[in-house]
Amino acid sequence: MDAAKFPSLSRSISQLSRLGGAALCAGWLLSASFSDVLADETASIPLGGNRAPIAKLLLKTTTTGDGIPLVYPTGEAMVTARLVEIPPGGETGWHRHPIPLFAYILEGEMTIIPDGAPPKHFKAGEAFMETAGWHNGRNEGDVPVRLLSVYSGAVDIPLAIKKPAP
Repeated sequence: MDAAKFPSLSRSISQLSRLGGAALCAGWLLSASFSDVLADETASIPLGGNRAPIAKLLLKTTTTGDGIPLVYPTGEAMVTARLVEIPPGGETGWHRHPIPLFAYILEGEMTIIPDGAPPKHFKAGEAFMETAGWHNGRNEGDVPVRLLSVYSGAVDIPLAIKKPAP
């Protein structure tokens, strides 16, 4: 990962490493106190020391971006996380996701154009679930869009399916 391109994410990973890495993170995520924080987006999570982290709720939903109830695939579960960069004027091309996809805009602004629905605009600091139907993502701005995409899928299920040419 190029730390210069993703300074906030790089700082977060570095901070987690100093706190004890994956074992601490896993224990923290599974603790009862963390589940309490999910209900309160401004709550502090006491880890000791004089600087308690703050957990801010980014998104809590039971549906995709187009209102379809979330359904997780059967089979061996697999989570995939990707950092995606779309240059100014770039686009994803028409596609859909057969699995739930959470996205968080790190930098820039992005427009999602769902097939047959009005465009949706997202900017840095916003989280969303992708639509289940066909859609195209565009960077209509002057700076690259950088986003974190987290797919909740299963082994052998594709992350996206490109729309066939007419």
